[in-house]
Amino acid sequence: MKRIILSLTTILTGALLFLSVESAAAQMVNSLYFLEKTPFHMKWNPAMEPSRSGIGVGVSNIGLTVYSDLAFSDIFYPNADGTKLLTVMHPDMVQADKDAFMNGLGDVSNFGMNMNIDLFNLGLKFGKVYFTVGSSMVTDMGIGLPKDLFKLVMSGPGLNGVLDMTDMNINSMSYIKTGAGLSIKLGDMLSVGGNVNYLMGISDIRLGFDNFTINANGSAWNINTQGNLRVIAPSFVKLQYDANDYLDFNNMNQMIDQSSLDNFGTNMPSDVMNNVAGKGLSFDVGLTLKPLKFLTLSAAVIDFGSIKWDPANINQAKSTGTFTFTGTDLSNNAAGSDITSQLVDMMHLKKEANPEAYTSKLTTKINIGAEIGLPSNKLSIGVLSQTGMAENGTYQDFMASLNIKPNSLLQTAFTYSLLHGEMSSLGCAVNLKLLFINLFVAADYVPLKINKQFIPINNSYFNLQTGLNLMF
Repeated sequence: MKRIILSLTTILTGALLFLSVESAAAQMVNSLYFLEKTPFHMKWNPAMEPSRSGIGVGVSNIGLTVYSDLAFSDIFYPNADGTKLLTVMHPDMVQADKDAFMNGLGDVSNFGMNMNIDLFNLGLKFGKVYFTVGSSMVTDMGIGLPKDLFKLVMSGPGLNGVLDMTDMNINSMSYIKTGAGLSIKLGDMLSVGGNVNYLMGISDIRLGFDNFTINANGSAWNINTQGNLRVIAPSFVKLQYDANDYLDFNNMNQMIDQSSLDNFGTNMPSDVMNNVAGKGLSFDVGLTLKPLKFLTLSAAVIDFGSIKWDPANINQAKSTGTFTFTGTDLSNNAAGSDITSQLVDMMHLKKEANPEAYTSKLTTKINIGAEIGLPSNKLSIGVLSQTGMAENGTYQDFMASLNIKPNSLLQTAFTYSLLHGEMSSLGCAVNLKLLFINLFVAADYVPLKINKQFIPINNSYFNLQTGLNLMF
């Protein structure tokens, strides 16, 4: 059992590190909301047209969001001589730090990442009409770790009692969004706009449990589980099962058809189209209203849509029943892959022969904003409310913004955000335009303290959006 504990520590640490440095609801940097010179003003509200026509490819817009219920300093602690960082689950950690960590945990600790990369975008301005067309790739990823999982790792092999792992979950979705939009000015007071987007699903991974409990007595664990795993991926990815159709981690190195992977991309775009695992539509609608010369009101609904996944692309496994896990192969010098295989066995996931189609909804966002501008609008104050409606719940964000716009070359914003009604943070945005080149960079959650490795210590949320475009 000690080997299980050490392996769990490794897996959890790897997951936390991955989510912290690599990157689920798709979310852009709201600090850019009131900077109308940016080429992506319509992404928050399709009625808010940019000031000029523009084009961008590849590096035109790159967005990254990382979030968690725990900050870096909650997970990693310096060792006695300060030469390295240890996870709170490390055996060398003092018990006081472990107790403080456990007391600070909620029932579930959530970690997530979103990445949004524009592949192509074009905006054309014709008088009071602005037309856009573009394509982007979106990846959302989230993982929920129940408190009892940390308890299992930190208690060691002598653990006794019932552990509830039911809230453990993994969600990850990648898709390509391609669409067109139109913004129209109806006089001096009102603008309306809308986008229609075609969604091509690339991958979707979902692991969840209706029941996952472990009755631990030190030498053996009695496990009761009822869960579901769905994996949708390109055609060269397949889950591996043993002779009894249970998920087999020992053969996971065979889940990728290497020859198919090596040839993928040699015949674009047909390779991408042949690997579309799901299809869907999404819609954006919005309006802006200027009742007074110095006041602008705005409202929009963004990402209202879903993706339906084709059963032919679904790898599904279910778990149900009660069994005893003894870790019989862990008493000797088993390889790391064998240990991980035993951990997968605890979930008791068995192949589902006839998976059914299902639908994944996007995180729909409702943006409501107001901006009050001083003479010539070179200085303004704005407030933004964003309500996100995801499949697993809703969130509410608020932002106040001081916007400085001295001329067409430079626009800046300094923001204060209240996230989920709990965490507050400072943000900023800068938009530069030099001749035909437009460059912007923004972050809602600017880290105020970093370590020697330039990793934010106290932030549990971080986002960054930047891009380079041509505007004419």
